Parts: sequence; structure tokens; C-alpha cells
Amino acid sequence: FCPECGAKMEVATNTVACPKCGQQVDANAKFCPHCGAQMQAVCPKCGQAVSGGVKFCPNCGEKLK
Repeated sequence: FCPECGAKMEVATNTVACPKCGQQVDANAKFCPHCGAQMQAVCPKCGQAVSGGVKFCPNCGEKLK
């Protein structure tokens, strides 16, 4: 549902599950509209989006937690 007007919205065909709440979210979303969780991990040094499971940032080499 639209957070502004409450109208029912179509589910995007390119969705992923939120890592926190499990709701389907547009694959390009930076934050989950259901719970606010960050959808993509980012390097704390350079801000580059990184895929899950990597130990070092592919952009700057910073060690990731």
C-alpha cells in the first residue's frame, strides 16, 4: 500500500526479501519501506555498496565487519 495515500500498489517484478522483516522490497531500494532496514551493505570508508559475504571493499580495500 502507498505510504502517502493508502492506495493498493502493484508488487514490483524485481523484488528481494528484506533481511530484517522478510517483506518483498524493490531490488533497487536502499531501505525497506516496511521496517526501515538498510537493504544494501555499504563500506564505512568510501560508501560503496557491497554484496553480502565479502570481507573487503572492492572499491577501496577497507576491511568490512
